[in-house]
Amino acid sequence: MVRAIDMKYYALEPLNEILGNKKITRGQAMKKVWAHIDKYNLKGVEGDTAKYKGKTYKGGQVIFVGDDPILKEICKGKKKIVMFELTAYMNNYLESAE
Repeated sequence: MVRAIDMKYYALEPLNEILGNKKITRGQAMKKVWAHIDKYNLKGVEGDTAKYKGKTYKGGQVIFVGDDPILKEICKGKKKIVMFELTAYMNNYLESAE
């Protein structure tokens, strides 16, 4: 049985602007998205906070998706999210290749 992280996917618009048009595993997709976040310095720093499911997340757990047009579209126009929300938003733009 194939683990979910090893399943192959195609990225749909606008996520494919970050991931490309080739088959990719979920693990590879997450690496590329985090590289994009790091490249454009979208991670929060000490003092930044965001709430998710009643809990407050701080610093590097916050992603300022509103500062990047691709991630802003993926995240439904939000200005910031916590890192745990990222997978849920990405799921909407991944289509199984198997």
